[in-house]
Amino acid sequence: MSDVQELKEKGNKLFQANEIDLAIDLYTQAIELAANMPVLFTNRALCYFKKEMWQQTISDCEQALRLDHKSVKGHYFKGLALAKQQLLTEALKEMQKALDICNVHSVEAVHFVNEIRQKIKDTKQQRSTTKFEAEIENFEKMKRELDWMLVQAQEHVLASLPPSATDAEREEKVREVTTAFQQRHAKWEKFLAQCQISPKNNVPVIPEFLKCPLTSDIFADPCIAPSGVTFDRGVIEDRIRSGTDTTQGPLYPNISLRQAIDSYYEQNPWFDAPDLTLE
Repeated sequence: MSDVQELKEKGNKLFQANEIDLAIDLYTQAIELAANMPVLFTNRALCYFKKEMWQQTISDCEQALRLDHKSVKGHYFKGLALAKQQLLTEALKEMQKALDICNVHSVEAVHFVNEIRQKIKDTKQQRSTTKFEAEIENFEKMKRELDWMLVQAQEHVLASLPPSATDAEREEKVREVTTAFQQRHAKWEKFLAQCQISPKNNVPVIPEFLKCPLTSDIFADPCIAPSGVTFDRGVIEDRIRSGTDTTQGPLYPNISLRQAIDSYYEQNPWFDAPDLTLE
């Protein structure tokens, strides 16, 4: 057994025993002897990930990818670390690359492929939730600004009245300004109601039947394949062109599902159409 292989296997055993720092030391020694082995970098990257050292994880993954651009674990572990840094769109790109390589080359065990699919699904939901909560904060900020503007406007109106103005005239002017701002408030409240925005713990979940089974993203152009299963047209066509999918026959638009998606967007205007191409 070569020194590099021995160091690698000892590092694996230490990792399994949760001796992460010692495992990092052995992988580093192995890298010094064989810096052209991507597996050494992805193994050390996973150790860094366990220690919540996100930038070191990404750095090792990128080195592994420079050595082998088809490294599934290089893309996947990099995606995990990016997600921990809340860089969710970038994370999804890396995870999707890992899954695409698995689909084309069948280089990983089924349980690992399923893990990647589940993590993509979870990350997409996290991205939607994060976006939703940011929208709530924006709406609340706008409402606070409207309240402040109302007070300023009332004070400005009162200051602009001549000293000879009666109490009735002053009250009428304040009432006019207040009514105008109350109408603005009503418009915001109506919009919030249309968005179904309530307390922050009531984040809406996208129904599974609105998601493409291949991407876990909400459909953009749902179509029915000859198998009877609905996919997103762009996704299935890309897979057919790449040889990943052997679907034969025409793709028919799923009109009823398209209508359901349009209805979902109308009821949830906070939600934008998803990214379907992760390059």
